[in-house]
Amino acid sequence: MPDLLDITRSPIRASGSAVQPLYLATDVSGYDSLDILLYVPALEGESRGMTVSLRTGLHLDSDDGWVVLCNLPTFSASNFRARVSIGGGFLRYVRWSLASFTVATSVTFWVQAVGYGRGAS
Repeated sequence: MPDLLDITRSPIRASGSAVQPLYLATDVSGYDSLDILLYVPALEGESRGMTVSLRTGLHLDSDDGWVVLCNLPTFSASNFRARVSIGGGFLRYVRWSLASFTVATSVTFWVQAVGYGRGAS
């Protein structure tokens, strides 16, 4: 059976660019593929488009060696949902990153994943 992985752990409210702290990164080493689910229930102010990225890395010691795994679809309105499938290419950990924005006041979002493969119970 696939496993549900809560990448953000709870809804995130941001009023500028932000990156998930290293200690909150999700261990995905037991999975061969991931279905990523992005939900944006609230976007305050007007926006020309914002992007949540997923980064992947091998350790939790520093930001060194972390690379962008994928950019989730750009959104510019509330109640946005998107699904992206990743068939591999990720390292041990995954965490989110929100690109800088200047027009919108704030955004609330969360990211979950369904993990498939050797780690799924």
